[in-house]
Amino acid sequence: MLAIDWGHVVAWAVFLAFVLSLLAVDLFVRHRNPHEIRFREALLGTLLPMVAATGFAIALYYAYQYQWLDLGHLPAHLTPKEFDYYPDTGAEAVLLFVTGYVVELSLSADNVFLFVVLMGFFAVPRHLQHRVLFWGVLGALVMRAVMILAGTALLAQFGSIIYIFGAFLLYTGLRMLFSKEDTETDPSQSLPVRSSTQFLAQPSLPYSRTRWFQTLPTLPFQLLGTQSLATELHQERLR
Repeated sequence: MLAIDWGHVVAWAVFLAFVLSLLAVDLFVRHRNPHEIRFREALLGTLLPMVAATGFAIALYYAYQYQWLDLGHLPAHLTPKEFDYYPDTGAEAVLLFVTGYVVELSLSADNVFLFVVLMGFFAVPRHLQHRVLFWGVLGALVMRAVMILAGTALLAQFGSIIYIFGAFLLYTGLRMLFSKEDTETDPSQSLPVRSSTQFLAQPSLPYSRTRWFQTLPTLPFQLLGTQSLATELHQERLR
C-alpha cells in the first residue's frame, strides 16, 4: 500500500493556494474592469511577481532548513543518483528554485513576440489584451501540467522513451536553426485557426465583451476565445 506523505501534501496545497490567490488578485481585483494597461501599470505588474518569487524563495529556505511539513527529509527509497533532485537544506532548495525561475523567465521572453503577433493578427483591442493573455497563459499552465504528468508516467513505465523526446527536441532545434529568417509567421495558416473556421461563425455579429458563451441564430453556442477575437478584428477593419 502506498504511504501518503501528508506533510508534502499540505506543502503542495499551500503552494497551489498561493499561486491561485495571485492569479485571482490579478484577474478579479487589479483587472476587474478591462482597461488599457499603461507603462507604469505594466512595470508594476512585472515587478510584483518578482517580489512574490523572492518572498517564496525566503519561505522555501526556512521550510527546508528547519524541515517544516517534513520538507528536507529525504525519502528512504531514493537511489544514490536521485539524491541530487531532493534538496535537504534551505540553500539547496533555494538554489534549485532560483535556477528554475531564471531559466523559465529567460525562455518566456520569446513568447512576448508571439503574443505581439497574435494580438496584432486578431486585432485584440488594448483594453482586452490582458484578459485574453491571462486566460491563454492559464490554459498553457494547465496543458503544461498535463504534459508533465503524462511525460513522467511514460518515463516511469518506458525509460527508453526519453530518446524519442530527445530526438524530437533535436529535430525542432535544427529546424529553427536552418529556417529562413525572412519567413514571416502567418497565424491564419495554423491548424487551430483553419480548423475553427469550419464550425465558428464569421466575425459579423456584435461583440459580447467578456462572456465565454454566446447564443447565435445559426449555432447553439460560440466560444468567446475565438469569436470575440474574430469580431474585434472585423470591427477594427471597419473603422
